[in-house]
Amino acid sequence: AANAARLVGELADRTAREFPGRRLDLVVLPEHCVMNKPGRAKDKVVTRAFAEQSLGALAQRHGCYIAAGIFLMENVAGRDCPRNCCALFDRTGKMVSVYNKVHTALTWGDVESTDSENGLAPGDGFQVVQTDFGRIGFLVCYDMSYPDGWAELKRQGADIVAVSSMSPQVFRPSLFAHQHQYWVVTSTPRTQAAVITPLGMVKGRATDEQTLLTEIDLSYAICHWSSQLQGGKALYDKFGAKAVGGIYDPGEDNGIFWSNSPDMTIGEMITAVNVRTRDAEAARADRAAKMNRVSGRGEYR
Repeated sequence: AANAARLVGELADRTAREFPGRRLDLVVLPEHCVMNKPGRAKDKVVTRAFAEQSLGALAQRHGCYIAAGIFLMENVAGRDCPRNCCALFDRTGKMVSVYNKVHTALTWGDVESTDSENGLAPGDGFQVVQTDFGRIGFLVCYDMSYPDGWAELKRQGADIVAVSSMSPQVFRPSLFAHQHQYWVVTSTPRTQAAVITPLGMVKGRATDEQTLLTEIDLSYAICHWSSQLQGGKALYDKFGAKAVGGIYDPGEDNGIFWSNSPDMTIGEMITAVNVRTRDAEAARADRAAKMNRVSGRGEYR
């Protein structure tokens, strides 16, 4: 709990320094970030009261949401069972949701075991929670290896997927971020905690730092290469570098852009430079291809 308090406090201090006038919205902490005591899974289980007194109090103190990986005792079919969870605390310190890890690993060190993580009960569904800034979905560690959770969180409309983990994976979360076009924030006590764009590009990576802080915009446009876009230069030239944010990768021929202007949306901006989003352009090309197949106009000219 003391380490979690230090990390959240550091992020709050960095937000005040690096983004003056902005507030800290979301902190994602790694798997079993607070525990009763080190040891086997059952030794790490905490009560709801302890989680709220420690992590909830941190969320309230710093006025942010905290998504934290913890081992929590939950009532399952009338009996208490320990579960590997990602709990979300709101800005008032209230525990507003608990996601129970669906894809539990087998007990470590025993190749014949059919036991889930030393007796932890797996969950049975995925969830997305509405916050005051966007919709957050959750995964825990081994969940990353299975496509069903990533797809279900997209179906439920997640803007951000928070992944509490012991694994430093970046490639797999990047793959699903690109496939489903949402932001992914991973948190691990090892290196490579990352913020990944809906294009699957890493916007920020912790490397040797213990905390990673970055700003993201949930209102964005993904654009494919076009002569009008000029890698984003058309937007910057027309509206100014301060009014438009973005990342363009010429090696991937794709970019993600957002508006920093209070007077104009990114949709209005890309329309003004005669650019469409990648999905809109793909849909237009598909309609044209279907029309040309029917009319026989697909001949080479």
